[in-house]
Order: sequence, then C-alpha cells, then structure tokens
Amino acid sequence: MQSHSSNAAPLRALTHRLSSIPTKQLPQTLPRLIPILISCKPILSAPASHSQGRDASEAAVLTHKFKTQLTTLLSGKSPEGRWTAVVLIKGTVDIGGWEILRACEPWVRGLLGVLSKPDPPTTKQICIVTLTKIFLLTHEYPTLIREITTPSLQPFVTSSLNLIAKVATTGDNSALIDTILNAFCRLLPRHPNSFRSFAAQIQTSLLPLIAPTPSSHTADGGRSVAQSTSEVARRVFVSLHHCAPKNTSGPEWGNALRAVLTNVHCTADQVFRSVIEDWEPAGEPLSRGANPKTLSEVVSDFGSDPMNLPKWVGIDAGVERLAGLLGTVKAFLLTPTSSAINLPIGLIMDTLARIFAIAAPSSTGSDHSTIRFNPQIERIERDGLLAGLPHVHVSCMEILMAMTDRLEKAFGPMVQGCVEQLCWIYQAERWSSDIRTSTYTLLAKLLQTGGPAFKKSTVSSLSKIILACCDDLLPPAEPTTPAQDTSGSKKGKGNAAKNMTIVNADKFLTPATHQQQEYASKTSIGLAGLTAAASHLLPILLTHLPTHLVPFPVRTKIDRTAILLRHEEAMYASVLNPPPTRKGAKTASSILPLLARAYPTNMDVEALIRPRMPVIRTLQGEPGESDETGDGAGAEADGDEEMESGSAGGKSTDAIQKINAQATNAYLAAANNAQQDESTKSNYRREPTPTPSETRAEAVAAAAITSERSSATTETPAAKSPAASTSLNNVPGLYPDAAEGKSTKRPFAPEVSPERPEASVATPISSRITGGSGDTNKKPRIEVAPAPVLVRDASSEHVATVPAGEVPGAKQAATTGDDVDDDDDDDFEIPELVMDADTDEDE
Repeated sequence: MQSHSSNAAPLRALTHRLSSIPTKQLPQTLPRLIPILISCKPILSAPASHSQGRDASEAAVLTHKFKTQLTTLLSGKSPEGRWTAVVLIKGTVDIGGWEILRACEPWVRGLLGVLSKPDPPTTKQICIVTLTKIFLLTHEYPTLIREITTPSLQPFVTSSLNLIAKVATTGDNSALIDTILNAFCRLLPRHPNSFRSFAAQIQTSLLPLIAPTPSSHTADGGRSVAQSTSEVARRVFVSLHHCAPKNTSGPEWGNALRAVLTNVHCTADQVFRSVIEDWEPAGEPLSRGANPKTLSEVVSDFGSDPMNLPKWVGIDAGVERLAGLLGTVKAFLLTPTSSAINLPIGLIMDTLARIFAIAAPSSTGSDHSTIRFNPQIERIERDGLLAGLPHVHVSCMEILMAMTDRLEKAFGPMVQGCVEQLCWIYQAERWSSDIRTSTYTLLAKLLQTGGPAFKKSTVSSLSKIILACCDDLLPPAEPTTPAQDTSGSKKGKGNAAKNMTIVNADKFLTPATHQQQEYASKTSIGLAGLTAAASHLLPILLTHLPTHLVPFPVRTKIDRTAILLRHEEAMYASVLNPPPTRKGAKTASSILPLLARAYPTNMDVEALIRPRMPVIRTLQGEPGESDETGDGAGAEADGDEEMESGSAGGKSTDAIQKINAQATNAYLAAANNAQQDESTKSNYRREPTPTPSETRAEAVAAAAITSERSSATTETPAAKSPAASTSLNNVPGLYPDAAEGKSTKRPFAPEVSPERPEASVATPISSRITGGSGDTNKKPRIEVAPAPVLVRDASSEHVATVPAGEVPGAKQAATTGDDVDDDDDDDFEIPELVMDADTDEDE
C-alpha cells in the first residue's frame, strides 16, 4: 500500500502543474516537467488491477486524469499547448509500454490532425517522430497492429507526402523532409503492404532529391538540397523494392540498380564528351553514346533521362548529376534487402573503371594523367570537367568502400585491381584534400581485406601514399631563415635585387606565428576528416602489410611518425610487427623503449615488457618427492598415467610388467649416463645432474647427512681428520630437512654394469620396485639409490663428493670379496677440489 502511494506522488504533482500553469507558459516549464514524467514510469507502466485496494484506485484515477489532460491539450486551439502535448505524449509512450500503447488510439488521431494544421515545423517534426515510435512499438503486438497501426498508416503517408510537396514548393525546411524520409525508411520494410499503393507517388517525390543539380542553367534554376537529405532519399528509393509483389522483390531490386547504372553511363556520355575515352565496355553497352551533332551546343541531358530525373544544363550540373547517381549506387549496396539478391559486380566495376580512366592532370607535371581532349569542345567545358573530376572520383571510392563493407572477404579477388586504380588517381589528384581523405579510408579497408597477400610491386606502388599519409599527420616543419647569399655581392647589384624578390620578409619577423598559422590551417575543420583518416590508416599499414616487403625508408618514416605523434595504436603495431633484419646489417631496432617511456602506466606495455606466464608442470610425482624431473621421473610419470587409465576393477598384470620394464630401462640409462660423466672428470667428482637452483651449502649438507648414514666401521681418509667427523645437521639454517633425514635432491644413481649384475653396488631393479604383479591395487613405486657421501681429505680443507657405492669402506660393506675383481680393491685416491672459485671452467 505504501509503495503505490509513493509512486503516485510524482504523477499527482505533474497533473497538478498541467492544470494550474497557463497554456502559453507550458513550453517554458517543459524542461522541469520531463524529469517528473520519468519518475512516473512505475505507475504508468504497471498493469491495471483493482485488487490492491484504495491506493490502486487512486493511481488509476491519476493515470486517467493525466491522459485526459494530454488529449485536451492536443486537440486544443493553442499551438503552445499542442507542442507541449506532443512532447509529453512521446515521453509517455517511451516509458509506458503496452499499458499506454493499448489506449493511445485517441492520441494517434490527434497527432494525425496536427500534421494538417498550420503549426510550426518543429511541432510537425516531433509529431512525425511520435507517430513513428508508436507504429514501431506496436509491431510486436498483432492486435495493436490491426487496431491502431494499419488504419493510421495510410493517412500518415498521405499527410507526409503533402508536406514534402509543400516544402518542395517553398524550398526550405529541409529538416522536416529528413524527418519524414527517415520515418519512411523505418516503416516501409515493416509494413510494405500499406506503402504499396503509394510507391509510385513516393518515387516521384524522391527523384528531385536523389541527384540534385543546383548548378543547372535551366529556366527555373537548380534546386539546392542538403547532403543529408539526398542520402536519406536514396535509402528510401532503394527500399521501395519491399513494396513489390511476393517473391519479386529481388528482381525488382536488380532492375532498379541496372536502371541507375544505365543512367550513369548516359550522363557520363555527355559529361565526358570533351575527352577522348579509351574505355571499352566489357559486355553489352548500357548507353548509346553522345550525339555528335550536338557537340556545338551546351552540354545537357538532351531530354532523354532513363529515370525521368529533372533536366540539367551545364558541365557543373552534369558533374553533380553524375556524383549523385554514383551515390545512389552506393545506397543500393548499403541498404538492407528483404530477400536474397544478385549483385551485378561486373557492371559496377566496369562503370568505375570507365570513370577512373579519366584523371585530371597533375599540377606537378606527372605522367600519370594521359588524358586526351576533344578539340571540338570549348576549353571552358574542359576546365569545368577537370575541376569536378575529384568530386566524381570520391563518389567512386565510396562505392568501393561500400562493396568492401558488404562483401567483406569475398571482395578479396578484386583488391589488387582496386589498389592499382587507387594509386593512379592519387598520383594525378593528390592536391585535393578530399581525394587524400578518401584514399586513406579506402586503402585501410582494402588492406584489412587482402593486405597480407600483396606482392612486392604492389607494396612499392603504395610507398608514395604511405609517405603522404605520414606527412599529413606530422606538423609542418619549423621555418628556417634563408641563408644569406654571399656570392650575390660579387655578381653585382642585379643579383642582389633578384634575391630580394624571392625572400619572404614576414618569415624573418614572426616565424613562430607563421608556423602556428600553417599548423592551424592543417588541423582546421576542412581537414579534420583528412587527419582522422590518416591516423586510422597508420597502424593498419603495420599490421596488414607484409613486413618484409615494406621498404626500409618507408618503415622508418612510419615509426618516426608514430613516435612523434605518440600514436599509441601505431606504436603497439610497430612493436608487435618488427621490421626484418637486412642482409649484412645489424638487427632491426624496436621502439619498445620509447613506447614504455610514453606510456609507463599502461598495462598493455607492462604485458609486453614483462610477460608473466604460469608454470607448466608436465610431470607430477608422489607426495614428498622432488619436483625435479629426470629419466627415472619421466618413466615413473608415464607409468602412473598408464596405471590410472586402467579399468575400475584394478590394474592388470601385463600393465605392471610393462611399467617394471620401462622403469628398468630408465634406471639403466641413468646409470650409463652417470658412468660416462664419471669417466670424463679427471680432477674431481661431482653430481651428474646438478640444477641451477642448488646452492653449495645444500650440496655440502646433503653429502654430510648421507655420510652419517653410511657405515661407521669403514675407515676412509676423511675419518682420520677430526673435522671430517663433524656433523652438519646441527648447523642452523644450513639444511632445513637435515633433522628429519630428508633430501630435496634426487640422489645419485650408482653405476650398474649390465654384463655383471652380481658386481653391482645397488640392489637389483626387480627387488627395488614395490607392488609386484600379485598386488594389483598398489601403485608401483621406484626406490632411489643412496645419496653421495661427503669425503674430506686429511691433508687439506677441500671436500669432494663421491657416490656412496664408490667409497672404499662402503664398497666393502656392500659387496663380498669373491664377487669383486682385483682392480676393484685398489685404493681410491681423492683428488683435491678447489672451492674458492665462484665459477666452474668445465661448466
């Protein structure tokens, strides 16, 4: 109960203000009413129910009162009241949901009535937006479509077309046309049947908007249309294929596109008549060519337009018409379709090849433009064509961008040809900032589609574009004061006067101001798109071009640009794609130190400099065993894996025997390696497999522990020295596990001779593996040999580590005299081991 009462408070306050404030003052108070309306969402969107007592009834009464006030304002005579009502209805529909939609039919009728009243254009714009929102929200409810949308769509379209015709007569309020056309774009695909009867009327209204010619020299003059209006009109023109009968929308779309391409060629026949073209159609020509009898007249469409577009006269109007038609082709590629369509890629690429074949002559006298002019055409027309060619070429590049977006990886086979055309146009018209901007944008898309497959010749042809991209990003060079020409004084006053005429005196006075003005002009609003396109292209050059094919000077220029601009993404791309090392040169340097200096707190830089990877453990021993791996450990781990993969009932005898065989082979291999290592040491003996983590103190402690465990009755040279009998187990901190008799190192395996097993010091392998074939539930375990013995020479303080089996006393205790040869009874001489040096020459 309490919650409903608190939710009704904002609605009660909103209702009170609408009834107490004068109607003419409502627009001024609307910014304060909107936040209150948003607070009313819980009560306006709640389902109507009479089972919640008095508070629910109060909320229903307030909701009904609020709706009644909006309806009264909408149907009132005050324009201020109608404007306020339209805005509040739009907000209520957005937050109300189904509870508001099912009762908004009176509002829809009132909104349709506002479109025919002499209200300001802003009121009609909000009214159209509100109606569009209602129609879109009811699309999820078939009942509401039948009751509200279907009966209201036809009057809505009729009123909208009347507004378009009225605005076309006056020539202003293009924002209202944009709003109407955007509403058509969103509603037409969802309700094609309701728009089908208006398709022809809509197309007629769109023809003056899709390719306007404001420079036309007609009697009534050309019509100026905003760029945004033309773009949305083209989308509506393409969306008309939704109104086609069932299963014919795809062919209708294709026919409309072919009609536009035909009109492009017909217009190009007139616009390019001052140029001798070398282009030939790849298939059946879509145009009949220019009429040679009319070359003396002013260029125009000659009254034969396949699409019945408005007439145009003059070369400037012809260039505008050609660019508008190319923009319509782009709309065909980007606008969603209702069914699968067949895209005529060949016709589109052939049309673009014809237009790209004509390039304006470069101001630098480049040979890339081999245009040939028709002597029968006046020079003024040729100049108009050359001035408008960059605008037409930009429209062609936008078509290629649309194709890459629509086809994605399927556009890969055509990337190579597009790059060649792009380089051709860029060399001829790079003086145009629009050409450079479109070139950088298109090149970025082409590289993302097929850049890694470029050949060396293609990458070399892109060098000039890449260098220009870097120049467009870098600030202008600092102006330098021209050096005085001392030779001019020797040649007379004539040369001095000549030198004075070529020096700009302003640069001597305020060089810093001149540099700032030049940099400001480069970053002005007109070149903002150029800088953004070049900045977007810079990292793509490093990531999608084959690194080994990029020339070294070009790569150096890219890296320098990224460093000077602190371009984070480009610097990352340079570090992750380092340049290859050239033959006979030093290793290519990386800009990683500069990246770390520029972004010291960035986590990505930290990951590049100090990559932290988790330790990968391939073998896991038994609890209490060492983590160090060896041959025996590997065999034991393999045996463990095989034993664990057995059946749930237990381990089979064959599997255990296989484990025993593997363990025996691994043990013998370790013994043979130890024997070979022992024979190569002539000065002293040490453990065969030391690890870098072992310290000298651990080795001494381990040897001392093992020495104490050996037989005390055996007399060794070390026993003669009092210091040799000193135990190291009591040394604090030297060996933590000494008190418990543990060792963290894998003990040294004694030498085993396969030919004479009876002479072996160690116990036979068969008796050292626990868990025989009879015990199938116990995991076999390989016992390790004793640790080596620490032996101290009586005559010196040097210590040598000797395997337990090779100490003379230990050997006598472990073997019998009958089983040992005479050579084994020789005294073992312990070599001196120098412990002062920190490094080992043998290592």
